[in-house]
Amino acid sequence: AVDRQDAEEVLIEVKRRSSTVGVREVRNFIGTRPQLEPDKMYFVTTSSISSNAWKEVQRVDNLTVIEGQDLITALTKSDLHPPVSVSPD
Repeated sequence: AVDRQDAEEVLIEVKRRSSTVGVREVRNFIGTRPQLEPDKMYFVTTSSISSNAWKEVQRVDNLTVIEGQDLITALTKSDLHPPVSVSPD
């Protein structure tokens, strides 16, 4: 059991990709929401997501997307140090 009084449930999916993430992958992630009932959701990718995927994202209030350059910026502002490149090997 999870004590939801003190902690938020957060669901995170991370994709290390050089190509654009499509709508199917975003829909699959969003589809886990009813079972897990997270307070916040984050979809993080080293690349970007397609315009159709963005349409799906806009339907979910508690979903935040972090794409390539935004990921580097967030890591740079934190105490964590980003890799030289976020592209897949």
